[in-house]
Formats: sequence, structure tokens, C-alpha cells
Amino acid sequence: MGQHCHYGYFFNSPSKKAAHEHRDNNSFTIFKNAPLLLDAGYYDYYGSTHYRNYYERTIAHNTICVYDSTETYTTLGVPVSNDGGQIESPTLMNYDDIFLPQHQRGKWIQFAADSTYAYNIADAQLSYDSTKLDFFRRRLLYIKPNKVIVLDHIHLKNITTHQRDVKWIAHFANKPNINGSVISTTVPGHITTYNGKTYTSTNGNGSIAIKTLLPDSSVTTLIGGTGYEYWVDGVNYPPETEPDTSFFSPGKWRIEVRPVTLTDTIIYLHTIDIGDTTDVAVAGGLAMQSIYSVGVDWDDTLYFFANDADTGKVYHVFNNVQGNRFVSIFAADLTSGSYNVLIDGIEVEPVPADTNGIIKSSVYLPTGHHVVEIALNTMGTNEVTSKNTLSIYPNPAHTELNIIPALESYPFEVKIYNTRGKLVMKRYNQLRLNISDLPSGQYIVQVNQNNHCYSTKLIKQ
Repeated sequence: MGQHCHYGYFFNSPSKKAAHEHRDNNSFTIFKNAPLLLDAGYYDYYGSTHYRNYYERTIAHNTICVYDSTETYTTLGVPVSNDGGQIESPTLMNYDDIFLPQHQRGKWIQFAADSTYAYNIADAQLSYDSTKLDFFRRRLLYIKPNKVIVLDHIHLKNITTHQRDVKWIAHFANKPNINGSVISTTVPGHITTYNGKTYTSTNGNGSIAIKTLLPDSSVTTLIGGTGYEYWVDGVNYPPETEPDTSFFSPGKWRIEVRPVTLTDTIIYLHTIDIGDTTDVAVAGGLAMQSIYSVGVDWDDTLYFFANDADTGKVYHVFNNVQGNRFVSIFAADLTSGSYNVLIDGIEVEPVPADTNGIIKSSVYLPTGHHVVEIALNTMGTNEVTSKNTLSIYPNPAHTELNIIPALESYPFEVKIYNTRGKLVMKRYNQLRLNISDLPSGQYIVQVNQNNHCYSTKLIKQ
């Protein structure tokens, strides 16, 4: 399954395909006036050396490879290059075979779009050897007309006992410029590793700029040029016929982004700006991350995504957000419902999440640095009455919390929610609560009494 946008294509196939399998789940392309990020390789003919070792392989696409020098691959029973890519298996001969569990490869998690964006989530875990990884989920947000955010969550297996060289791959028609310094040169002019994090390239009238925001510490290897266009594991596999560049862009250069420190959990976050010769693309964006959220502060817009790659969330937060400006908010991966935007703990904007779990809003941030939260309104917008009718003390509290309900002579129910909207305590007709087991942090205390709902905030120290 794939999804088009004005500038490209994002691909994920639920099942293994037939003979012409490309092992390209969770890959994407981008073009403007000419191909800018492209599927590399050239279809000279089916089964050629180039076809088997490069063109149909993961290494030729803009996705993820996890290289292990001990791994072996075959195509049509013949050994082929080790690209660290997605798994291979015999050609399917019957249509119904594509529905068998052993032939499942990808899963489309979500697609949402309106006139301003297209948001995609796809999982490609089953496309890889299960001994190498057990999670690979890619989010691709296209912000119309010229921006893309690519967020990848990967969980590697057996990193203490096996080589796990994880690589984020992007292919270009022409040699990209990379900022930073050269830290190693394997082949002068053809294989060079940089400590830079931004990459710019042009093709025809199009331009593209990419920035690696996560991992915090990464290196990027540039591979390409004559004799190295189709380089895999020490060997170049050129087409047996000269590519027709009038109709095809086989690709001549690629980058491979690696984390400096390998852990079992890897998050890649990239921003991509798309331009032309008049409005040249510029790399940008600042990574934002908390235990709940990951995303980007980019051109006065905060983009929130779930830090654990899941959906159906009820809370986002970024800390240390620069102020003295108006910012737009794009928050994804939420459950639908009514939310509040909070600046430094103060509610400033009620906003709804649509049926796709997406919020779009804007707020003003005063001078300084701020905490920006998006929290589910656990009371519901039609139930909440004045917050001043409920009192609690002490606040902040350590071990005990005293409740003064709005009506002294009526029974009541107390509920305490954490900032993710999870109910952590419920009591009936208790004026003094033992909260010593609650972790330190912010909470919402809600009292239901006489068919009314009252709420206030609590800080537990």
C-alpha cells in the first residue's frame, strides 16, 4: 500500500509480493521538478547481476538497513550481496498465499489528511529477520506545500552478541553537500564519513535540504560517484546496460546515517525542506523530546508525536520551549476528545482532537522558556463548573491531602488523574487522603457531588 503526496510516495505492503519483490517497506521518495530523494538502481533486465544484488534490494531504497556481517542472502537460490536489508523468501505461486501469516510483511497503522497535511504511520517489523529487530515503525508527515517530517522508531535485538549496524538511508541523483567535518575516508572521493547533520542537494530545478535531529549524536557516510553508484558490502554492481537517463534517475549517491552509540532502542528524526532554484530548500528544525512526546520545533510550529511510537495517547508535553512568539501546534497520535493546551501549567486554549487523533491550534508564548502541554480534559467540557468551589490543602502536598468539597452535607466521590489522563486514585466521602504512594508530579483532583463536577490541580512533591 502506498500514499501519494504532491512531492512523493510512501510505501508499505501488507504481504510479500510476487517475483518482482523490492524489499522496500517503509520507503519513500520525494520530487519537485525532478527526483530529489529517489529509488536507486536501474531495471536492466530481470535476474541480472545488478538486479539481484542492488536494484531489488533494501539498500536501493530510502528506508532502514541493519547490517550484520554474518548474515547471508539469496535470490532465486543464488547467493547475493549482504545489504542488511529486508528478508527474502521463495516466489509466491498462488494468489491465496499472500494472505498466509508467514508471508505478512507490513502494516498500515494510520493515514489522515486534510488540505494542509497528510500523515502516515506504517510498520515494517515483519519485513526483517526477527533475530535482528522486533519493531520498525515509520511516521511520515507531509506539511503542504514543502515540508516533510520523518520519524522512525526501531528496536534492535541481540545487540550485545551480534553486529547491528543500523543505517538510515537516503538516495540522491546528484552529490549532496554535507555540513561538518570529515572524520574518516574509506575511498577518497567516493566513501567519506562526516560528523555533520544537514544535507542539501539539487536536481534540475528542484532542491532539497535534510536535517538529522535524532539521534543526538550521529555520523553520516556519503557513498557514490563513478564506480561506487551501486556499492554494497565492498562491491559495485552496475547495470549491464547503460541507464537511459532521459527517462530514469538511477541515483549516483546515498547517505547512511548511523548513531554514534548503539542501543537497542533507536529513534531517527529528520526534517526535509523542499524547494527549487528560486526558493532554495533550507535545513531546519529543533528536536523536542520528553518521556511522553517527541517531535520538532520548526518554523514557529510545534509538532508532537508519541515518544513510544504508539497511538491513542491523551497527553503531550515539551519542556524548555523558546517564547516571545506565536506558535502553531500540530499534535498527533492522540485519542479523540476534548483537550486543553497549557503553558507552564496554566490552561490557555481548549481544543478538540479530531477522529484521527490530531490537534491543530496556535498559542502565544511570552518571553522566556516554557512548558507546553496538551492534556485530555478528563471532566468533559460540559461537566466542569467553577474550579474555585473546590479547595484542597496543602498544595503542594507530600503524604496527605485534605479535601474541602463544595457542599458539606452531600456525599461525594474523589478522583485523582495524572497528566496522561489516567485515573490513579478513587475514594468516597474521604476528607483526608493518603497520597504517599503517588509519584511526584502534577495531578488533577476531581470531586463529583450532587450531579456536579469540580476540579483543581495538585502538585505532589
